[in-house]
Amino acid sequence: MTEAELHKQVADYLSLALPADAFWTTISHGVYFGKDGYKLGFKQKRAGQRPGVPDIYIGYCAGNFWIELKAIKGRLAPAQITCHDEIKNAGGHVAVCRSLDEVIGSLRGWGVLRDAA
Repeated sequence: MTEAELHKQVADYLSLALPADAFWTTISHGVYFGKDGYKLGFKQKRAGQRPGVPDIYIGYCAGNFWIELKAIKGRLAPAQITCHDEIKNAGGHVAVCRSLDEVIGSLRGWGVLRDAA
C-alpha cells in the first residue's frame, strides 16, 4: 500500500470512528501534488508551517494527538524526529503508523477510542 492510499484509508476511518466531540485534520505538506507540490510546500514553509509536522492532528478531551503515516519502508526524516520530540516535550502524543491497524492501536492506547471502533 502506498502512503497516499494509507492516508485515504485512515481519513475514511477517522471520519467514522472518532467520538463526535473529537476534532481531526490532515496537515497538507504538498507531497501529493506532483511538481506543483514543491511550490505549495515552499509557500507553506514561508507562511510558517514547520518542517516535520506529522500528517494528522487529533484534538480530544484537552489532549493533542499526532499521527505520522509512513509506507512500510518509509523512514522519518531528521526534521520529523526533531518535531516529534518537540511535540512530546510540549505534552502532545505522537505515533508513527504504517497501517490502519497501527492507527487504531495508537488511538486505543491514548484513550481516544473507547468503543469497539
